[in-house]
Amino acid sequence: MIFKRTTEAGRIRPILGSGVDSLEAFCRIIESSNLKPEIVKHGDLEAVRFVNKTPEEALLLKFARLVSMNRAMLLLMDYGFVQEQAAIQRSIEETNEDILFLTVNITGTASSEKFASFLDEFWKEDYEDPRDPVGTRVPRAFSRRGIRSFLNRYPKQEDPSTADQNGRSIWEMYSGFTHGAAPQILELYDYENRSFLVNGLVGTNRHLDYVFDAQNSVYRSLISAGAVAKSFGSEELLSFATGETQKFTKSIGLEKLEKQPDK
Repeated sequence: MIFKRTTEAGRIRPILGSGVDSLEAFCRIIESSNLKPEIVKHGDLEAVRFVNKTPEEALLLKFARLVSMNRAMLLLMDYGFVQEQAAIQRSIEETNEDILFLTVNITGTASSEKFASFLDEFWKEDYEDPRDPVGTRVPRAFSRRGIRSFLNRYPKQEDPSTADQNGRSIWEMYSGFTHGAAPQILELYDYENRSFLVNGLVGTNRHLDYVFDAQNSVYRSLISAGAVAKSFGSEELLSFATGETQKFTKSIGLEKLEKQPDK
């Protein structure tokens, strides 16, 4: 059984890499636009910053971060560090939520009272004087509470309460890896040899589970690319994002599952 799963995981790995390549290609397209950061003064030092601080610039930054995290996820996955992979997958999930939250407000499809405060918090510096980070720390007051609930009601969902519950369950599962809860840490334990597998879980069933789980993160990130394209109002970008998403879903077999008739 593990041989069969290992073979399937080996088939999936290059597909995951190709999907992340598509994310990077999309990022290269939008970074080549007129959205360019500048060198500005931060205290008496220099820093790279966006001066206008527009929602579109925020989207570019969020998407660049998304690509980087997907690359890191695959790197950790290749060496079997599935605990750390799962922690990054939680960050990927939150970034995808941030991107969708930005896009629906930019396009006017939906509007949230949190939008302005979200952007204010996003652009806020951690401290006013980089030479005195402790004495000039800037407090943060924004809470992510309500963002997922807002998104689960856009577009109109038949059962937003269930969507809230499912989203919370996924978030809590990944949180155990982020904060180091006992049940998640014990997944590292090899009971047969009475030893913790601290050098990665390559070749184990747990490792294979996370190879398969990585498909979800890449797929959801490709969906985010389509949302970004709509925000930029570019049919060319949207066509590229849609085409790459369809290619990915076909490669991993998701397209066949989606087309299955209801029994």
